[in-house]
Amino acid sequence: MIPETTYKHKLEQLLPVSDQLIPNITQESDFHLAYLEYNSLSQTELLTRAGYFKTIGNTQTDHYKMCNTTNTNFFGSAKQQEYQRKYRYAIRYASHGIFPYKGKFHPQLIRGILNSIPVTKEMTVLDPMCGSGTTNIEAALLGIDSIALDVSPFCRFMTQVKSEIFSISAEELKGLIIDTENYCNVFSSIRSVKAVDYLNQRPEVSNLAFLAYLDAVGYTSRNRSLSLIKAYKRVLKKYVTHITPFLNFLNKQRIGSVKVLPEGSAKKIPLPSRSVDVIITSPPYTDMIDYVKNDYEILKLFVNDPNKLYTEVMGLRGSTESDRIHNYLNDLKIVLAEYKRILKTNGKLVMIIGFNSRQDKTYNLRCKTSEIMKEAGFQIEKKIHRQLEGTKHILEGETLYFLDS
Repeated sequence: MIPETTYKHKLEQLLPVSDQLIPNITQESDFHLAYLEYNSLSQTELLTRAGYFKTIGNTQTDHYKMCNTTNTNFFGSAKQQEYQRKYRYAIRYASHGIFPYKGKFHPQLIRGILNSIPVTKEMTVLDPMCGSGTTNIEAALLGIDSIALDVSPFCRFMTQVKSEIFSISAEELKGLIIDTENYCNVFSSIRSVKAVDYLNQRPEVSNLAFLAYLDAVGYTSRNRSLSLIKAYKRVLKKYVTHITPFLNFLNKQRIGSVKVLPEGSAKKIPLPSRSVDVIITSPPYTDMIDYVKNDYEILKLFVNDPNKLYTEVMGLRGSTESDRIHNYLNDLKIVLAEYKRILKTNGKLVMIIGFNSRQDKTYNLRCKTSEIMKEAGFQIEKKIHRQLEGTKHILEGETLYFLDS
């Protein structure tokens, strides 16, 4: 049997010498998205929007220039820094580089999805399970307006802060370093997100200072060898070092707006019917990642009892794995019905769903997921399978479902 032609091979046949891919693309799924965005955008659009290309017509793309200009400071162990260098065009650029949130998208992946649809500046994008805001930040960088929603108040706050960074000046960032100890004392004494109201700063700046504090709280809850004040100073310095080159590079005129909804969930979205052009989102990977447990110390600064979120987060409700999978699939039906209501006629939905071979074989999850999508009235246009690096003990990969409403 002759093997199917790979997208890497298709690109090799298609691209002229003047059009070069970003370095370190190795996965077939990334070659696939590169192929899609190359065929969906004009040459001019590729220069300003493409996420998988270094040059178009021998001219460097904006994405390549941005990453080389702003994504130059690497942190952590030698192994972590090696990983960051390898994927400097995929993961840590812009405001994506602050707060390492478990289970987040690769931003480059989302950019490729936005381009392959393609989403235009006249459209509105929604992520109703926004997590750390990757979809919304990528849309904003492409000049596209978006809406964010999450059942977790911490995730809503994190997305808001990452989008507000676009309006902060480099001088305001320098001021954060000067008052680091004062900020930490205020946050530690009040122990609530309301502490941002006590800082003599613009809300956008105070919120960034508090996000760094939350990052330090999470780190010290896992690593008791470092004091909170030392962790906070380290985190805030890292934020400022990472963000400053990006702000100097940024063209604020091209940034799309991000509206973070203050309440609601993917099962009950507080938006009118037929109001959104595109939904790009990822439900929790069944019960593979316990987001409530992971964020527990941080969530205590937002809600009185984080345990109540176990009844609201998809995949975590139930006393046994079988119960949790059953509830997850039922919630998926409710969520897809709500997406169908929200999307405009001919709207697009892209869902990124992780998989684990053991659960998939035991519960036939991928097959049932496809059936639920079809029952909700969506047509599966295409599926792209992607391997995940560094998460094989939890997840082996994820599937990108491109759906027509």
